[in-house]
Amino acid sequence: MEIKENGVLAHSTLCRPGTKSALRASRECTMGKKTKKPGKGKEKTEKKMAKAEEKKARRESKKLSPEDDIDAILLSIQKEEAKKKEVHVEDNVPAPSPRSNCTLNINPLKETELILYGGEFYNGTKTFVYGDLYMYDVEKQEWKSISSPNSPPPRSAYQAVAWKNYLYMFGKVMTFA
Repeated sequence: MEIKENGVLAHSTLCRPGTKSALRASRECTMGKKTKKPGKGKEKTEKKMAKAEEKKARRESKKLSPEDDIDAILLSIQKEEAKKKEVHVEDNVPAPSPRSNCTLNINPLKETELILYGGEFYNGTKTFVYGDLYMYDVEKQEWKSISSPNSPPPRSAYQAVAWKNYLYMFGKVMTFA
């Protein structure tokens, strides 16, 4: 069917509703300038942005427990290791108790000091095995007690050598009461 509008030939097609040609015809009619419907696009975008910000704020506010935070775990391990390396020195303590099978070495860093470690004492009924470390300053004639959580277990009848910054111990006798 041909229709003339203002002296111009226009093409029109008769179609049944719901067919492809009807859809095509409806699109052709609206191909011109579209007027936007007053929609809710801006509102939807604002809602989405607000929801995303809330989600981000929840994630940030959700603090990790100390068990889950790897930095906190590493810090606690470092503190525990530092405690193992802590050395406590008590100056001017009384002389150590009588003992046998201990070692007495010259301190290689200071030749006027002696290092005493370990030993045992038998009082007639029970044997006491020591794991304490003492340093004796020959010039001042005073004892120092040195303790550390990482020190070796009590021992007696062993050999020890002081070399550079270390005291090397070899062997150990297990004494039972």
